[in-house]
This record gives sequence, structure tokens and C-alpha cells, in this order.
Amino acid sequence: MKKTNWKSVLLYIIRIVELVITGAAGGIGEATTRRIVSEGGKVVIADHSKEKAEQLAAELTHADYRALLCQ
Repeated sequence: MKKTNWKSVLLYIIRIVELVITGAAGGIGEATTRRIVSEGGKVVIADHSKEKAEQLAAELTHADYRALLCQ
């Protein structure tokens, strides 16, 4: 029986769906957001800090990543 390569499966899923990341503008949420977009994923940024969320969305879209700010 062939062993499943879960990393490949997760990367495939990340590329075909749009993920909503809560707390996306700081800490673990920001690191997760940056990793997902660097792997080709699309994210919706949701955070209680409007300024930080706007800054992250602007930074990611300026770098040609697909990010959308949710206000």
C-alpha cells in the first residue's frame, strides 16, 4: 500500500480554496497567513486591529500575493 504524502495533499488544498484567517495580522495568525500565501494560497484577512490588517493586506498584495481584507 502506498503511503499518502500529506504535505502534498495540504499544499493542493491550500491552492484550490480561499481560507479565512482570523487574527491574521499578528502572531501565529500572521505567520500562518504569510506561509499560506507563499505556497500559492488565497486568504481573507480578518483581525480586530484594522490598521495592522490593512498593512498586512497591502504588503501581501503589493508582493503579488492574493489577499483580501475583511472589515
